[in-house]
Amino acid sequence: MGDFRNRTHSAAKIGAEKQNLQAEMRPNLTPTFTERLGQIQTPEVRHLVWALGSPPLMTQHKSWPFSILDEDWFERTLARRWPWLMALDNSPEPLLEHLASGPQLLGKRFERLLAFHFQADPEFKVLHAGWPIHASGKGKGGTIGEFDFLLKHLPSGQTWHLEVACKFYLAERNSASWATFKGPNARDTLSGKMDKLVQQLALSDRPEAAAALSAEHIRVDERVLLLKGGLFHHISDIHRAKPPLHAHKNYPTGWWIRQGEWEQLLADSGAARIFSLSKPDWMGGQSGDLLTEPPRRPGLCARAFPAPDGLSPRVELDRGFIVPDKWPLWT
Repeated sequence: MGDFRNRTHSAAKIGAEKQNLQAEMRPNLTPTFTERLGQIQTPEVRHLVWALGSPPLMTQHKSWPFSILDEDWFERTLARRWPWLMALDNSPEPLLEHLASGPQLLGKRFERLLAFHFQADPEFKVLHAGWPIHASGKGKGGTIGEFDFLLKHLPSGQTWHLEVACKFYLAERNSASWATFKGPNARDTLSGKMDKLVQQLALSDRPEAAAALSAEHIRVDERVLLLKGGLFHHISDIHRAKPPLHAHKNYPTGWWIRQGEWEQLLADSGAARIFSLSKPDWMGGQSGDLLTEPPRRPGLCARAFPAPDGLSPRVELDRGFIVPDKWPLWT
């Protein structure tokens, strides 16, 4: 285990001080994403605000035959939909019922959050959500793929094929290679996910999909990717971390450690403590219980200063994953 003493707390402290200074210097300007998120009380609405407002993982590259929704699009959308989101925070029942009726896996929950938004957004008409395309021909079964969303963007009149994903990856070593970034389940890699997304975004080129679209008089004008989540670097690499190729300049990030580095993390965190995060709360949610030992399974945690009165919100510094000592061999 590498010694990462004195490498962790300073960056978080500087970041928090910078954020406070920026807030003081810009009282009349549009609130930041973090400031907006802090105004929301309902956990599920916080998750929706995160899905709409957090920075994307990747940025556009000229070689890709699709578009990536960028940070400007998310900032504009969050500002435009803010009155609706505040009203939803006061009366969240429609969102709670919508989420409760579907799958609870993180990726599927993320899709349902976005489906709820697009169904309510006056700039979009949802033509299909989760539309499976079946294989054709005698003796063939199953599906060849699924459209996450087919959306009519009403201001432009264009039809979007939108694919969405929410993924969290840890850099096994300090490298820009996509293959280096692996999920808590190390079989899941950024490289594999990007390959799959490229295939999904080309679905309308398949004869079966083209026939299904034609039957409903739908023509895809834009292929669009919405990719959120986080990219994490070993805590010893934080100050020299190499982002993956084509990563967005403001991609959400944090640290990761192995269980055997837990005591060192506590020693280097000063007065801050480590708190658990339920899986839905990986999406911008508030931290949960105080951790007195490392979790047994890979999980995302929050490092924060406890509230002195036990009632006020904690002051969160950063987030990080704690994984078994044998990761990425752990399955």
